[in-house]
This record gives sequence, C-alpha cells and structure tokens, in this order.
Amino acid sequence: MHYDEVQPDTRVICHSRGEIKGTVLNKRPDGFGAERPVVRIKFDDGGEGWNYPEQLDPLDEVAPEPKLSRAYKGRSRFWIGGHEYEVFNSTGLGDVRGFWACVRVSEDSTTHPSDAHVVIGAATRKAAFERALGKLKARKIVTIKPRRYREITMSQEDQDLDAEPELRGSDRTGWAAAWHTDGFLIVFEDARERGIVWPGKPIEATAYIDGKSVDLDGPWPYCEAAVLAVRDAHLNR
Repeated sequence: MHYDEVQPDTRVICHSRGEIKGTVLNKRPDGFGAERPVVRIKFDDGGEGWNYPEQLDPLDEVAPEPKLSRAYKGRSRFWIGGHEYEVFNSTGLGDVRGFWACVRVSEDSTTHPSDAHVVIGAATRKAAFERALGKLKARKIVTIKPRRYREITMSQEDQDLDAEPELRGSDRTGWAAAWHTDGFLIVFEDARERGIVWPGKPIEATAYIDGKSVDLDGPWPYCEAAVLAVRDAHLNR
C-alpha cells in the first residue's frame, strides 16, 4: 500500500509479521523523525505495532467496533478516526456517578488539547464511552468545526464580522458544520447552508429544503445526531 491509501479504522494484512491481520489505528508521515512514514496497527492477536505502508495490503472487511481498554488508574482509552480518546472520572475519586468524561488525547499521550472534550457529566464509564462513540461516528460523516465564542475584548463591529462561520462561501466540498458565535450550529453542503441546529433541552433542528424551512422531529441525544438529521433530510427528500 501507499501511505495515502492507508486510512484509520480500516482492515489490513501485514506481510512482514506472518500475514497477520489488523485494524489501522493511525499513521505518521514523519516516521518518528525519519523520512519514511509509518502506520500504527492493532493486530488481531491483541498486540499493537508500527509498520511501513508497503508492508501492508488492504482487506475487504469491516473493522471491529472500538473497545475501551482495561482501566488503568481509573482511566480507559480507545481509538477511532485516527485519534486516541480517554474516558475517566473527572472527580479523581473513583466511580462517582455523573462525572464521567471523554477527551481526545494529544499526540504525546500526556495532555488534553483545549478543544478535546467530547463528553462531560456522563453517569457512568459505559455511558460516557457510548455517548462519545456515537458523537465521534457522526463526526466521521460530517466534519464539525470546534466551537467558537465571541471575544468580549473586540469591538461590536468586529464581533459581528467574526460571528459567521468560515465555511460559508468557501471552496470546501462535502458536509460540514460550524458554530456561529451566538451559540448555534450551521450545517453546510459544499459550503452552502443546509440547516441549523440549536443546542438546548431539547435540541432543535431545521433543514432548508427547496427554499423552505422544515422543522425536524427529534429528540436527539446530542448536537451531532441533529446535524446528521439535517443531512439525512436533504439526502432523502
């Protein structure tokens, strides 16, 4: 395989390891400082390893569902979409209900990026994992940009200019969603506005179809599910 052909969450066979099969976790173009890129694989025997793309061939198989690792010091991890995520109790006091969270882990596996929080306030470890998995699967279908907020130090004029998502009128193709600084999501197809999602209790969504605003029927457990509903409303019309 070539490096560009290798994608996370796909199945491969590794010829240099005795034809063992595995699932791609992620890949690195720099090869740990070398010019030769490498691929990280979760092998079917339970082990993990790095291989060169040319040592692999693709398999026409569906990758298994992500699974939480065994907890270590109360923290469990899983992979999806080329990123590693960690589920933990934010109190640091054990299994306290209502305080389970999931965050994306940085590349050095030691810190959490500022936009990394996927789930907060879940009742249990299992609930945090399942909610995170649902949200992250949706994000693989529709790219959702990190949330944006108004800068109170800016003038009102500059705040108004900064309020609109950068996707509008861009040359981006495919489905994506971006946060308006007033706190709602705008859904785009090929940089054209297709609907709006309002977070809240309950979450609400409207699709723009054939020049009309169509309120969609929920409920949705999280905004990502409502974004998919807007997309489905257009694809199924």
